[in-house]
Formats: sequence, C-alpha cells, structure tokens
Amino acid sequence: MRKHRKRTTNEIYKSMLILNAFIGIIILIIAGYLYSFYYRTMLDNFFSSNRQYQNSIVNRQENDIEIMNSIMTQLSFSEDITMFKLSEQPVKARYLIDRLYQYTKVSQSFNQMFYYYRDDHYVYNGATSIELTMFLNDGLFLESSSKDTIRDYLQNADVMKVIPEQKAEGYVIARYGELSDRVSIFFFPVIPRMGGTVAFIVGNRYYDELLNSEPADERQTMIIYDGQVVAARGNLGIELTDLDGYESLPEGKLIRINGDNYAAVYKKGNSGLEYLTLQSASCFYDSFVQGQWTIFFITIISYLVLSAVVVIIRKRMGKRVKNISNLLNEDDDSFATIERGIRALDENKKASEIEGLQHRRGKFVNNFVCDGFEDDEDVLENAASAELAIANKIYTVVLTGEKENGNERRVNDIILEMLKAEKRLTGYGLNLIAKRQSLFVVFGEDEVCIKEFLDKMLAVGKNNCEKFILSSSDFHRAYSEASRAYLEADAAYDNRFLADNDAVIYYSDVSVIESIKELPAGFMQRLKNAIRLGQVDAMEKTVDEIAEHMQQNGQSLMGFRLMCNDIIHLLIDEWDDNENSDIFSVYTLSQCMTVQDFRGVLLDVCRGLMRNKSEKTSEDDSMVQKAIKYIKEDYASSDFTMSVLAEKLGVSAVTLSVNFKNEMDISPSDYLATVRMEKAKELLRHTDKKIRDISMEVGYEDDHVFTRRFKKYTGKTPGQYRSEHYEV
Repeated sequence: MRKHRKRTTNEIYKSMLILNAFIGIIILIIAGYLYSFYYRTMLDNFFSSNRQYQNSIVNRQENDIEIMNSIMTQLSFSEDITMFKLSEQPVKARYLIDRLYQYTKVSQSFNQMFYYYRDDHYVYNGATSIELTMFLNDGLFLESSSKDTIRDYLQNADVMKVIPEQKAEGYVIARYGELSDRVSIFFFPVIPRMGGTVAFIVGNRYYDELLNSEPADERQTMIIYDGQVVAARGNLGIELTDLDGYESLPEGKLIRINGDNYAAVYKKGNSGLEYLTLQSASCFYDSFVQGQWTIFFITIISYLVLSAVVVIIRKRMGKRVKNISNLLNEDDDSFATIERGIRALDENKKASEIEGLQHRRGKFVNNFVCDGFEDDEDVLENAASAELAIANKIYTVVLTGEKENGNERRVNDIILEMLKAEKRLTGYGLNLIAKRQSLFVVFGEDEVCIKEFLDKMLAVGKNNCEKFILSSSDFHRAYSEASRAYLEADAAYDNRFLADNDAVIYYSDVSVIESIKELPAGFMQRLKNAIRLGQVDAMEKTVDEIAEHMQQNGQSLMGFRLMCNDIIHLLIDEWDDNENSDIFSVYTLSQCMTVQDFRGVLLDVCRGLMRNKSEKTSEDDSMVQKAIKYIKEDYASSDFTMSVLAEKLGVSAVTLSVNFKNEMDISPSDYLATVRMEKAKELLRHTDKKIRDISMEVGYEDDHVFTRRFKKYTGKTPGQYRSEHYEV
C-alpha cells in the first residue's frame, strides 16, 4: 500500500514538472493570441466606424428618396390637377404650380422639382409652366448628359431614373433659384397610370453636407445607381472603374487598390441606390502601432500570473496527494469512491439537461396552442430550440383524461417515450391541471401514421387506467390554426358521453358541419375605432351588440367558440405588440358556455388592449399629440384640412402623414373623419337637430357629402341610424 502511495505521489509531481516545462510555450501562444485578438479588434473597430458613418448617410438619403416617392404618390392621387392639357384647362395649372411651390418650399433635400404630363408638352415647377422644347433647349443645360436623355426620362421612365451630378446652366436655374455649381436629377414616374413624371433637382451643397468627412480621415464615399456614380466626395482619388465587383467586397477585410490598402464598406438601399465608403488603411496602422506596447506588457503580466498559478497548484496538489495517501492507509477503496462520485455528478448533469429540454418542449407546446408566436419563422425557431423537427409536417391536438386509478403520470411517461422512439413523428405533451386533462401536440408526415400512433396511445391508456378517454382535433398544416385545433379537441372530448370511448374520438366524427357566419365588418370597425380612441362606453356598447348578434345566429357551442376565437385574434393582431401576448388564452375560451361568458372574455381583451395602448402612448406634448389636440378642437370647421393642420404644426404634409401613421396606425385624414363620424353619431342619438345642421356641426358644408361618408362609415344613412339608435 505504501509503495502504491509513493508511486501515485511521484506521478503527480512528475506531471507538475512537465506542466512547468510547457509554461514558456503557453506564454508564446497567449502572446500570439493577444496580438491576433488586438489586431482583429482594432480592425473591427476601424470597419465599424466606417459602417456607422455610412449608415448615417444611407438613412438620410433613403429617407429623402422616400419623401420624393411620397410626393409622387400624392400627385398620383391628385389627377384633377395633374392630368390635364394646358390649352384646354389653363386654370388647373395655377393649382398645380401652387402645389409644387409648397413641396419645394419645405424641402430640405431638393432645390427644385418639375412635373411633366406626358399627354401634353409643358413642364411645370413651383413658379410657372415651360414648353418642353424650350425647357430642353434654353432652360437646362447639363455638362455630360444630353437633352435627349432628359426628354427620354420625362416621357418614358417607368422606374426611378437618376442623372449623375454634373455642372448645370440655363435660365431656369438662373431665374428660379441657386442650385449651386453642380446638380443631380431624380426622375419618378407617376404610378400606376404612368401619366406623368416628377423630376427633383438636387444641388451639390446637399451632398457636400451629406458626404462630409475630415481630410485627416482619408475617406471617400460614392453613391451609385445603375452602374453610375451619382455623387462622390473624398480625397482618395479612387474611381469606380478601379473597383471590379464592388458589390461583393469581402466583409471586414482590407482590399488593395493601386498598390495601397483600404477598408471598403458597401450597402444597397431600398431605393436601389448603392453606397460605397473607402478609407485608407494608414489610419488603422497608425492606431495599431501605438497600441502594440500594450500587448508586450500584457504578455509579461500573463507570464507572472501563470507562474504564480503553477506554484499555487503545486503546493495544493502536494497537500491533496498527502491526504489521498493517508486515506489509502484505510481498508476502504478510496479511488473507487471517487469514481462513483464522479459518475454521480455526470448523471446529475445529464438529468439536468433532460429537465431543461422537457421544460423547453412544454413551453413550446403551451405557446403553440395559445398562438404565442409572432409568425411561422418564430414557431420553427422555438421548435428547433426544443429539438422538435416540425417543418413540413401536419399536426393534431390530442386531449386525454379520466384516468381514475392515478396512473396518469405513468401513462404520460410511456406516451412520451413512444413518441420519442417514432421516426416519422414528433411532439410533446403537458398537464392541464385545472381541467384534469393531458394535452399533446403530435406532428407527423401524414394522417395515417398519426392515426396509428393515436391508437397506440389509446391502448396504453386502457392498459394502465380503469377509465381512459382520448380525443383528437382535425388535422392541420397552418401553425396559426393551433388554437382552433385545441378547441376542436376540446369539443370532441365534451362529446365523450355520446361517443364510443373504446376508440379515439375524432372531432370530424362528432362535429356537425355548419357554416360559421362572419361578423359584419361594421361591428369590428366600430370596436377598433373605440379602442383606438380610448372610448370605454362606445367599446362596451359595441361588445354588447356583438354578443347579441352572435346569440341570434343560433350556432352550436363549437361554432360559437370558433367565432369568438377569430374575433379576439383579429383584435390582438390589429395591435401586434408583445405587450398584448398575455391578454388572452385559448384555455379561457374553452370554459365559455354562454354568451355572457364570451362577453366577459371580450371585454377583458378590449380593456387590456386599451390599457396597453394608453401606457404605450407618450405623455409628452409631441407633434402627433398636438395634431390630435388640434383635430379634436377644430374638427367642426369645414376649412380644417390636412394642409391647415400641417401649417399649424410647422411641418410638411408628408412629414405629418408619415409620423402620425407610424404612431397611431391610422392616417391623420382618416383620424379626422373618425372623430367627425363619432360626433355625428352622438348628435343623431341624443338630439333632434336636422341632418343638415349636424352636417355643419361636424365640418361638412354639403349634407349630401356628409350622408355619403356617414353611410360608408356605418353602413347606414343618418336617418336610418337615428331611427335605430335614437335615445331622447
């Protein structure tokens, strides 16, 4: 025993001496790694700074292109002032010129804009109209592009066209504003009829500011479209022809151009414009050389630390060796005990990993049935995390219950092991404690293999429980129908007293085929408007009307639940937000037995949406909040338009429309119409005023226009609405 102890001690010390001999090699490896890491980090930071610089350019340019595109879209909706011949309708030219002047006045990107109607031969800007030939011959001269190119883009462009930056002259430029020394021109066809073209002239001062970079940065940026450089700034003197295949430049690697190294960053915008930024690698090398001394000091410190660690380990291992030697003097086989301890630790680790996988699978099944995922991609990503291969498979939801002798845990474990062993199937299950049921979701390649497995599940339950019920939904492929599948399985389970319990109870065998009538669109529109405007009374009244309408349909309980499920998901999808994910659970809906039960669930969902929307809305006096305030104050004025509102706020109509839509999920004009219609409904219900007077009170001078829009909003004329809802 002593000889064995001495041999063990010598082997450990020998290992420590070998480790000590390799310290020098380890230090060299660490130094090499630190050098490589430092180089990679500095290079990544170098590229990152260029990406940030380029992103600021891309965001500004793409936003300005989007504004140009929005102006084109607005003009496409204004055919009354854009699609005309000057010789036939000269008055309309004044309205068009005024509109172009407003756009030009508020623009921060383009200096001038022109509009050309392709069935006429005049070009319009914010000051006058110009005959096309005169415009091309005397109005605008470009250094590198011919007038035939301008004519072709005005008359035939079917997508965005761009004339690169170049020197420009002509009386249009001299008379109607300084465009600076050089200009670029963007042409947009007026879609969808292609009846006209909008041209935006951008001066070089815009790109001087946009592509500005300090000379010390040694940077050059190009904006490219259709293989041509639209604009470029920088002091590197590199031409696009020097870069073959610039669209596929290596990410994060320096490239060599004309004998020098450069960092190149490329990005393509949504508009089709391409952005290429180059910076000389000399800036990177200067910074890197300054930091090399840091690597040297880190290497020395690492050597000292490792040496200290080895000394400490040697001392501690010496003590451990002595302790083991003392233990070996006893009769017990201490090494065997250590081995058993290590095996126990390994088994505990494996058990912990299995429990983690089971937790992820249970969470996936619950979220899947409750429609807790954003989209199909989210479903597949979470299924992969739970190690469930469900792509391109159909599925069914299964419920089991009434396991009276307490063997439900054993039955569930057997079923899960069977499911794990299946090659063409996958899935998992969980316990619904409140309903004393177990829920399984089974995915398979076809209906036949799934049905065969369900028969095996039933056989296991019958063999281990005195009483065992198994119900199944229809087979589904769309992941978005999982909550519907659960309701089908629940409906089949509820028919267990009428069905043969010795076989699987399929929903298709017990359901009565009926048509689920869709809820009239007017109900949903009023309910969404009430939630959007925060009107609690209007929301509760609409919910009561929906409940009454559904009660009068005379559908089965299952049809009733499916219709409720569709309504609630339409509402939640309207405000697609993670904060709304916990408002509703399909398990709650499965407990609804009466119209009043559904009414309570729907009221809870609507109140939750209104509460979340209220918390999300910023309390500061933002531009959108000011716009809402003005709309509620001035809706009764017939002169109150979006142009007036934009002028009050000091912004362009385009900016107002984009910001309002982003924050409120509705355009400002539609919001104004909603406020007017809701006020009109209130006056019709509670007053005896004439319809013409009500029309004036809500901002419509023409009562015929009011009647037409009110019917479009409610589905009824003002007279019909008053006769059905009059409360005085």
